[in-house]
Amino acid sequence: MAVQPMIMPKLGAYTEDILLAEWLVPEGAQVASGDGVFELETDKTTAEVTAETAGFVHRLVEAGEKVPIGGTVGFVAETPEEYASVFAAGAKIAADASPPAAEPQTAGATTRASSDGAVSRAPISSTGSAAPRRKAAPVSPRARALVVQLGLSVEQAAEIPGSGPGGRILDRDVAAWADASAGVTGVQSAAPGELTVTGTIPLRGRRGTIAARMLSSVQTSAQLTSVLELDVKPLVEFRSRLNEGDASPRIGITSIIVKLVAAALREHPVLNARVTDTDVELLSEINIAVAVDTTEGLVAPVVHDADRISLEEVNARIVDLALRAREGSLQPADVAGATFTVSNGGIHPVDITTAILDPPQCGILWIGRVRDRPVVVDGSIAVRPTLQACLTFDHRAVDGGPAGAFLGTLEALVAALPRLPS
Repeated sequence: MAVQPMIMPKLGAYTEDILLAEWLVPEGAQVASGDGVFELETDKTTAEVTAETAGFVHRLVEAGEKVPIGGTVGFVAETPEEYASVFAAGAKIAADASPPAAEPQTAGATTRASSDGAVSRAPISSTGSAAPRRKAAPVSPRARALVVQLGLSVEQAAEIPGSGPGGRILDRDVAAWADASAGVTGVQSAAPGELTVTGTIPLRGRRGTIAARMLSSVQTSAQLTSVLELDVKPLVEFRSRLNEGDASPRIGITSIIVKLVAAALREHPVLNARVTDTDVELLSEINIAVAVDTTEGLVAPVVHDADRISLEEVNARIVDLALRAREGSLQPADVAGATFTVSNGGIHPVDITTAILDPPQCGILWIGRVRDRPVVVDGSIAVRPTLQACLTFDHRAVDGGPAGAFLGTLEALVAALPRLPS
């Protein structure tokens, strides 16, 4: 017999407080080991945290609150009696902090005082056992975002049937339900001289966290970007040879660049580092985060040990991570421990972007689209496929010379293809 704390997990060395986005079970619910209990959210991912033991859930933290890493968000009590004891202890602490308002009690019910003095009932039945478990259909983060975007009410959202595993409601289910219901309201005209607002994107959740981190990044680090145009004819030809026939999954440009960047970081460790208030810490592991576009914003899952695994393994991991990022099913370990970031903007008609660092990382490489351009080859003008490699670095840790040398190494590695660094 035991009471086990539920702890906010660590998501790598770079994350501070983490948002408890949603409780997946009600107060007092009975859960089995491995059942989803709550969902956390960072600027990089939304992840479900599961119960480590079976029992009855007592929640300490409300959804929407930020919790320090290692902080206790609740308890799992093995028996109904232990749950009642834990719940009563929490009620006493709250009552001592703020006297509860008087309220009649029902026989067999336990009361709990909230921080504002209100009293809520514990889900304990008159027989002393915990309330039966109630579990709503799981909803993917993308589906929740679409519900908000469409302005659906709670009652409308409850009517949406889920087609995902275990009845999970996906974004396609929300879209299909909205189309079938034809519940779109018109946009009201603005008064003369006023602008018409057709919708809002709340700066909360992941979008709010991204906004706060990006603003903090440019305010607290000395960011500078160096750009080098790369002749990628060897890379394009190498990729074409790799993807001949029915090779699956097909090798992407991002995967090749990640493998080459990992090799370049071995030669330029100052860019594979993190900045603290007092030091620049050089890191032994080379873990490259790869930016992935999702409907809720950029996510950066991590290819761990990118310098030690094969190109095929790098590619397989990126394909898997990107798929799960867009499904909203990344786990905390998938976004933990990045030491450098690669962002491929080549799917858009953009040549140059000065990316923003993800502190405390010292570097991020953004690459643009592959485009045919006139270049000088052996003293003559030729048309070659090129792309712009844009390295943003923290000038507190890295000077322009080492940053340029890194880009030079990357250029040499591209030119040496098809030989891959071991």
